[in-house]
Amino acid sequence: MIVVDVDIVCPKVPELTMRDWIAPAVEVSQFMHSSVLDNFRNGFGPGGKWPPLKKTGFTSHLLETGRLFASIVYETYMEGRDVVVSKVKSVGVPYAAVHNFGYPPKNIPERRFMAFHRIDLKIINDIWGKHIVKQLTGKR
Repeated sequence: MIVVDVDIVCPKVPELTMRDWIAPAVEVSQFMHSSVLDNFRNGFGPGGKWPPLKKTGFTSHLLETGRLFASIVYETYMEGRDVVVSKVKSVGVPYAAVHNFGYPPKNIPERRFMAFHRIDLKIINDIWGKHIVKQLTGKR
């Protein structure tokens, strides 16, 4: 989740208003969602390749039914009058966290899909930077 407190940022960039932050927040949410789905599809997260399944040797069974994959959604919203939130989450699948973080008592290994790579964080920063420059200069 990324939270931008506009009251902290806007005094430094007074030309920007609250509504100026919604478009980049949506773009960031969409990018984060895409990145999480890529992690999931590729069986690869910031910690590296997921461990193969013991029985089959496949990367993961997490895509078998598609339920967990389909549960991953993004949202962007204003919190109060001065905070914009970009979030990716799993909806309606209580076992998502078990697979993401692992559960040693049941020998379920960590398969980190709800996480970002360094390059993802750079792209997220670039989205915000590009938007601020565009708003201040009128250029893309």
